Amino acid sequence: MVAAFTNINPKLYLSSFQIVVPEMTNQDVKKRIHDPIQYLADPIHWLYADRQDAWGAKVSYDQTFPIYIGRNSDLAEECVKRLSSQLKWGDVDILCYCHETIESSYSMIPALRLKKQMGMKDSLPYSVGAQGSLAPLSAIETAYAFMVAEQMSTALVISADSIKHPFSRIAPGGYVKGDAATAFILSSANGDYGILHWEITCDCLAVSYDQWGQEEYFQAEGNLTRHLKKLAVNWMECFAVDCVIAQHLSTSFLEEVETLCLDRKLRLWSRPHCQKVNLLGSDPFYSLFMAEQAGHIVSGERILLLFASIDHGIGCLIIQKN
Repeated sequence: MVAAFTNINPKLYLSSFQIVVPEMTNQDVKKRIHDPIQYLADPIHWLYADRQDAWGAKVSYDQTFPIYIGRNSDLAEECVKRLSSQLKWGDVDILCYCHETIESSYSMIPALRLKKQMGMKDSLPYSVGAQGSLAPLSAIETAYAFMVAEQMSTALVISADSIKHPFSRIAPGGYVKGDAATAFILSSANGDYGILHWEITCDCLAVSYDQWGQEEYFQAEGNLTRHLKKLAVNWMECFAVDCVIAQHLSTSFLEEVETLCLDRKLRLWSRPHCQKVNLLGSDPFYSLFMAEQAGHIVSGERILLLFASIDHGIGCLIIQKN
């Protein structure tokens, strides 16, 4: 399945990135977080307890990665609050919460909680999930559809992920999964970046992810690489891309992206922090945020953000710096 949007009219702009990446945690905290004993009274634990990864991968406590101690909705709220100086909550028409991981409280609906906590009483709240790291692209797609159909002008998109037991942070060949949250504004009027194109290509095996073994994982990674070689070349050439920022999915995936960029003399920007950590839906946005902070993005440049989710597919967001 492919979903693509080009020649966007009315125009759509993206701006005011805010990112929360928790501190790299020490070994004692990581061991405590992943100790199953503390989850025995948690209904979420028992609902998903049979979904242990078939490959039996365990977290390596020698590697540091960001872990958030708390609910996904708390992480999202912390991120959204950083936008308070740039956005009046009453101006938000649409509030979209997207996620790859689940809320640790089984009675919590994060989108509704954020609406209440932030005082966005007139906004339309909804959630996008079950699409892996591609969820922010679907969030942009659905928010844009609402904006056009209902003549709305402003959407707030939040992507928040925090992995809790019994879900694993590790997969064969892939980078460890870290916790993070991203918030940004979509506007039909103006913004830091003009959105030129977004696209999602779904590809998943006919085997439930919790039943995967190493063979299925590497088969899925191979499928992603084949899509990457075909789709990314088209995106790079059709939109005269200047810079590429890719999801930190795995070493092999990034090497494929690097080869494509070298062949076409394009700049591939790799972040200096959390290099071997996959921040899920926030990952490409975090890299873009860091590139911007370091002064590596200049006015007029076109940037290709590559999103990749091993069990869902590949996608892109092409933007131009104003």
